[in-house]
Amino acid sequence: MSLHLQETSAQVEPEAVVVLIRDGGSWYRPSTTLAVPDNIRLLMISPYSLQLNTIENVWNYLRQNRPRGIVWGTYEDIVTAYSNAEIWFANQSERIISIGIRSSIQVSI
Repeated sequence: MSLHLQETSAQVEPEAVVVLIRDGGSWYRPSTTLAVPDNIRLLMISPYSLQLNTIENVWNYLRQNRPRGIVWGTYEDIVTAYSNAEIWFANQSERIISIGIRSSIQVSI
């Protein structure tokens, strides 16, 4: 994550400040190991605002549309079913975009 933040920092104008909205993932919590550049601010969304967390919307979509309520015979059957679901989802670029885009977000700081 530190490398990602460094690259993001380098891609913006020197006087710009980048605000990244994030969930509570441990890999980007400020710590002694995470180097956050001076021109980046990490804004954590509330755990109760799942509608703002794109990956939560993806999980919700997958739960509604792919393997559920099934009893598999083997571990390999489970891996195959979810691998197929992942491939199915990855090939739906318009669906992925529609899940990830929000027309407006109000943020209180």
